[in-house]
This record gives sequence, C-alpha cells and structure tokens, in this order.
Amino acid sequence: MLRDLEELRIEYCGIGVIVAKDQVSESVTPLLKFPRLTFLELSSLENLRNFYPQKHTLEWPHLYRLSIRSCDELEIFEKEVSSSLEIHEEGSSLDSKYPLLSQCKVLLPKLEILRLSNLIGLIPLIWEDQLSHNSFRNLKTLFVESCGFVKLVPLRVLKSLNNLEELEVRECDTLELVFDFEDLNDYKEAESSSVIVPLKKLTLCGLQKLKNVWSNHYKGDVSFPSLRSVHVSYCESLTSLFPASIAKGMLRDLEELRIEYCGMDVIVAKDQLSESVAPLLEFPKLTFLKLSSLKNLRSFYPQTHTLEWPHLYRLSIRSCDKLEIFEKEVSSSLEIHEEGSSLDSKYPLLSHGKVTYNLEKLTLMGKGAEVIGSGQLSMYCFPKVKVLYLHVGYDESKSISYKLLKSFPNLEELRLRGHIKEALGGGDDAHLPIKLSLDEIYNITSLVPLLVSPPNLTHLHMVSCYELTTLMTSSVARSLVHLTSLSISNCDGIEEIIWKEEGEDDDDEEFVFSKLQHLKVERMPKIRSILSWTH
Repeated sequence: MLRDLEELRIEYCGIGVIVAKDQVSESVTPLLKFPRLTFLELSSLENLRNFYPQKHTLEWPHLYRLSIRSCDELEIFEKEVSSSLEIHEEGSSLDSKYPLLSQCKVLLPKLEILRLSNLIGLIPLIWEDQLSHNSFRNLKTLFVESCGFVKLVPLRVLKSLNNLEELEVRECDTLELVFDFEDLNDYKEAESSSVIVPLKKLTLCGLQKLKNVWSNHYKGDVSFPSLRSVHVSYCESLTSLFPASIAKGMLRDLEELRIEYCGMDVIVAKDQLSESVAPLLEFPKLTFLKLSSLKNLRSFYPQTHTLEWPHLYRLSIRSCDKLEIFEKEVSSSLEIHEEGSSLDSKYPLLSHGKVTYNLEKLTLMGKGAEVIGSGQLSMYCFPKVKVLYLHVGYDESKSISYKLLKSFPNLEELRLRGHIKEALGGGDDAHLPIKLSLDEIYNITSLVPLLVSPPNLTHLHMVSCYELTTLMTSSVARSLVHLTSLSISNCDGIEEIIWKEEGEDDDDEEFVFSKLQHLKVERMPKIRSILSWTH
C-alpha cells in the first residue's frame, strides 16, 4: 500500500520499529517493497532498533538519498555476508537487531547521497571487503559527521567509487587519515591501471586527530584530476595538506583552496625523494586562496620551489604571522627562492611580479597588512587589484601611509581596520580610491589626513571608530565634491559630523556634499548636529 511513497522522514520520535509486526502469524518472510522511495531520513531515534521486528526482506531499488543521524541502537550494516538476498537469518530472538541494509550483490544501485551522523564504529562495516563494488557505484555525495573511525576510505573502496564528487567529514574525533593507500602495492600487483578519483569538492572540519589527508605511502598511482574545491578547518594535528606527488601537476582543476585554524607548518609536504631541481607547483585554475589563523605556517613548500597560479583573483591571508608573504629583495630569477636554504628557512609566498598580475581582491590581517600599510613595498605592483582590505595593529598601534597606494594603481576601494594611530599622506602621485571604509578603528583621533587627499572619493563608510569626536572640517567637506554615499554607525564619541574651523565666518559657508544621495547615521548617542553651524 506504500508503492507510491517517495519520501520518508522520521525525527525525534520514541519508536522502536518503523513497521509494526503483523498480528497474524506469518509463515513466510514478509516482503516490504518501496519501489518509488527516493529519500529516507532517520534522525535522533534513540530507541529505534529495527525497521521491522522480525525476519523480513526490504526492497527500495530507487533510493537516491539516505540520511541516518543519532540512531545508536539501529544496526545498519551486516557484519557478515548473508547467503541469500534476504537481510536476516532464521531463528532470531525478539531482541535481535535486523540490519537495515543488506550486503547483497546490488545493494543501493540508485543511491547518490549518503549522510551518516553520530554513528560510532559504523564506517568499517560499510567498507567490508565482501561488500559488492556495485553497492555505491552511483554515490556522488558522502557526508560523515561525528562517527568513530581512524581511517575513512581505503584504496580498495576508493577505486570503486566511480562517481564520488563530494566528500564532507566533520567532528570525527578519532579520525587520523582520510584516504588510505596502505594497500597500494597489493592493488598494483592485481591491476595495471592507475586509480582516477572523480572527486570535485573536499571539506574537512573539526577533526582534532587528523594527521594526514592522503596516506604517506602515496606513490603517484592514484590521481584526483577533477578536484576543484578544498576547504580544511580546525584540524589542529594536521602538519601538511598535500603530498608533493599530488601537488605536482595533479591539481590543475583546483579553483578554491581554503585553510583555517590548522596546525600545519607547510601546505605541501616535502617529496620523499631527493630533488635535483626546484619543483614546479602549478595551480592554473586557482582563483581563490584563503589562509587564516595558521599559527605554525612558515612556507607553502619547505624547500626551493616555483609557484604558479596565473588566474588567482582573490587572496586572503589572516593571522599567519610566521608566513613570509613578500620578498625582502628582488629575486634575480623567476624562481621564488634561492638555493642552499636551510630547512628552517622561510620561502615568501608571493613573487614581486609573477603571481600577482590578475589579483583583484586582496585581504591581509597581521604582519602582511602592516608591511603593505607602511608603504615600504615599492618593488611590488598589483595592477588589477580593485579592493584592498587591511587589518593592522592588533598588538600595537600602527601608522598607515598613502604611499601604499603606489603599488595599487587601479584601486577602487580601501578598507581599513584595527589599531591605527595616524594616517600619513602619500604624495601627489598616489592613486587614491573612490571608496573608503573604516571599521573598528581604535586609536585614530582625526580623519583629516585620510580625507585631505582623495578628491574623487564617492563612498565613505565608518563603523565603530570609537575615539573620534568629529569627522571632518568644513574645508575637507567642501573638497569632497564627488561624495555620493556617507554612512556612519556606532561611533560613540562623535558629536558633530562637520565642524567649522577657527576663524571661519558664517559668510564663508557654502553647501557641501552637493552630490550626496545616501546618508546613514545610526547608533550615535552623542551626535548633536551634522554641521556645527546652521545653514
């Protein structure tokens, strides 16, 4: 009677079984058929032990998506291979558990999405040697959260996941290795071809004991040519992300790489084989690189190397203060680093003229922001950067110089944040942005040096600039003839937006901000007036 059922979701219920036992004694094993079921979700069913309380056969040939979360009493996979297509054995007691899924020849031929959560010790049963390779042949997305296992995907299973495109693993406290190539030698003896994994997106988060993503035994016979997005965060025990053998030419489709709050000191581990020439690490399609709160990170690669990412569009580096971002001197070759460096050497991430050409958005927080903000990086040029965000001085107050703008000839928007004690002019040849945003500026008491130079300024946005009492003088206001948007929020000390300078008469007043289209003033408890005199 449920032949048309397509979706079944059960959450936070006290049920012990999903289908109750028939009151009439059954002489044959009942067949429970769901020919059109495509989505099954079982979540937080703490008492659930079985789908049906006695021996039975289940069929759902078109199951497309399966999600099981926090059903600790439910046995999902058989521990041994059944001798028939039926899921359960004869003579089981009433307290027996009947595994939800059989290890028959074709288990879930249509399954594309598998979500497993809060299921301790489950993963090894999924990947039993006896499990048919056809069981997950159409699986595209595997999501695993809070499950107990040490190694996730062995090679023998990986080579059968012919359609796996997305893998996401979160909060698995015992996981030490994601892709296990321990059995690579056995595979090579049996198979002559290499393993090609179609994975496109990899997300790893909150894996406290993760030591390696790829096994150290990797030897180049397994490739990930379709990988486009990698996001790794809160993996404190991880010392590197990629083996050199994967990073060398096997990440040509990688478009996005984000690494946050990890313990790694390098991103690409050193090749186990000695190298006679500096390796070339190519990322021809990479457009977004984010490195955030990596307190141990010293280098992208621990030895002399060449980095190429010609289409890098967006770069964000926050709180990676051991990482050398910029070169101190111009290199005499196209290679980023010099020969004969010690293992403790730092290898600057960016060459002064090679890898920055197509960059349009640059975000720096910490040491890198202070180097840029000081205006002392004249050998670098970022010809296409349109948006620059600098967060400086979270340990002590720093100065910002408009000289920095000489490295950004086409800058449109400058965003500043942090402990800035003063702003210094950069001279007439500094290209000034048309948008200026100030967010949580703690120490600066006057914006006049920042606002005197930019006559082309069209947008000025300020949030939480606590020590300011006024925004600008009337003469500065008159110079901002192109200003169209002014937004001021949560600046507790500001009493006046514009004040009349000493010696200025009311006869000197003229209308300011003639092109202003948008004015926003909010959460300003001391504000008395926009102007210090009446028009």
